[in-house]
Amino acid sequence: MAVEKQERTNLVATVRILYICTANQCRSPFAEATLQREAGGRPLEVSSAGLMSGSREVRPHGIAVGRERGLDLSAHRSRQVTEVDIDRFDLILTMERRHSREIVAEHPELAARVFTVKQFDRWATDHRRPRRAALRPWLELHGSRRPVQELLGDSEKDTVADPYNSAAPAWRQMADLFDAHAVRLIAWLEGC
Repeated sequence: MAVEKQERTNLVATVRILYICTANQCRSPFAEATLQREAGGRPLEVSSAGLMSGSREVRPHGIAVGRERGLDLSAHRSRQVTEVDIDRFDLILTMERRHSREIVAEHPELAARVFTVKQFDRWATDHRRPRRAALRPWLELHGSRRPVQELLGDSEKDTVADPYNSAAPAWRQMADLFDAHAVRLIAWLEGC
């Protein structure tokens, strides 16, 4: 009988993270699978959704690149964010500012917990969460202090490129970004 390796963790309660992209067919499922792989035995619940209607499969290049990274995306079927109880997530990470704007327009009470992946990675560098502080109330306090300009306008620096119609190298570039993001996010959650 295989025993799952339990990671030592500073997390005292389950942290729920939701990734959102346009169709939940490329970026957000890849980010979800990558963070799940890196989570080990930590109490993380990771999910993904899209702004468009669901039931789409991950593109063939995405499945192949996922396999290279130890991720099985073959069974993934996209789902629309309206199928998700979005309020239950402690942190909502999008792939573009327009995704964040759409979520916040529909759910303004979530604004402090909604970031693009790249925004959050930068923001978290300057905002260390105390060990064992509950994530949601801490984010609702500190995330609400961000300038509203972070949601306005488009910014390429905050966009994770969509590899939808691209060859494997574009998928690998995206996968590299999510590998680094997952490591940073887990370290930040652990208070390291």
